[in-house]
Amino acid sequence: MAQKSHPKRGSRGYWPRKRIQSLRPHFNAWPEVGTDKAPRLQGFAGYKAGMTHAILRDSNKNSTTADQEIQAPVTVLEVPPMRVAAIRFYTGSSYGLKALTELWADKLEKNLGRRLTIDEAKFGKAEEYKGARVQGGEGARGQGGEGGKALEGAHEGAKAEAGEEGKAEKGKKKGEKADKGDKHGEKHPTVAGGKVAGLDISAVEELRVLVHTLPHLMTGVPKKVPDMMEIRIGGGNIQQRLDYALSLLGKEIKISEFAEEGMIVDVAGVTKGHGFAGTIKKWHPKLLTHKNSKHRRMIGTLGPHNPSYVQRTVPQAGQLGLHQRTEFNKRILKMGDKGEDVTPAGGFLGYGTVRNGYILIFGSVPGAAKRLIKLRDAVRNQEPVVEKTEVLYISKESKQGS
Repeated sequence: MAQKSHPKRGSRGYWPRKRIQSLRPHFNAWPEVGTDKAPRLQGFAGYKAGMTHAILRDSNKNSTTADQEIQAPVTVLEVPPMRVAAIRFYTGSSYGLKALTELWADKLEKNLGRRLTIDEAKFGKAEEYKGARVQGGEGARGQGGEGGKALEGAHEGAKAEAGEEGKAEKGKKKGEKADKGDKHGEKHPTVAGGKVAGLDISAVEELRVLVHTLPHLMTGVPKKVPDMMEIRIGGGNIQQRLDYALSLLGKEIKISEFAEEGMIVDVAGVTKGHGFAGTIKKWHPKLLTHKNSKHRRMIGTLGPHNPSYVQRTVPQAGQLGLHQRTEFNKRILKMGDKGEDVTPAGGFLGYGTVRNGYILIFGSVPGAAKRLIKLRDAVRNQEPVVEKTEVLYISKESKQGS
């Protein structure tokens, strides 16, 4: 039995310790937001760039260094804008929340087709991202100018062409099912006059938005496939949440829609993977004495004779790392739009340059560089509310060779 002066090594709170199925972390619960507050998003996502140190003024009034300058480790997350692809409606059941229906945007981002199969006959050809590099000069990038009009015309033509080809190819099948109706149209509601047709709002208990990242805007993450996730909308009543969600549908959202400086959030990420590790590396028990007849880097006993099986509390070799971990009550120290304000000389190790918006989080965050990090409203916030922490200096010294 463990002694108070010599407790057991390692935490037994996580079991089984196996590799995560997906590198995209998830939240199982969301905190409630008062109905007296305006509707807003309760989460966001970014990518971990790396760590540095900063000098800030201690805002904890109970600390021995209150109102003094202290040095603290900070984590930099790159948070490019995200895009709202759909709204998901939930209704209550005896087994908890149940998905009722979904409402998708009329136009979807081009790279979303790398993650999902997009029906071009329904949505048309996925639109180019408005910040993408399009041949034809400055006018081709934006919505205005001849290049923008030509791009819109190409999209409309592609949509009409896809519709005609789909009709010619599947006209026979559609004719056979004409009497049965369009199942896809019956299942999903439509928006008309700012209201959702075909939806019983009284049956809706919760609204969430399906959003996805835009990793092609970054150079530190070498991929274009977006990461999709659900984010809950809190505050207000159901109708107010629906109006807010409709105002975001098909548009880009920034980190300012969710957080502000000084806010306390929960972060979730997937830890670094170390593969199959031995007992000493995984659990850090004390090495056996040199008089042991066999080995030193092993456990001294597998447990008592009864019960006559090896209990899971016995430290043994196995998978180390690549687990999802959620850390509570992390403070956002600083937010900004210019990545050069926090990028060290030579860039972050294994990541490079921050080219989009960023947030500075006090302390460490689970996961390696380039890994997706999800943020959420704090569910266990017991710390005093601080409007803003004064950041005096952020180290931009080179991390090469450190």
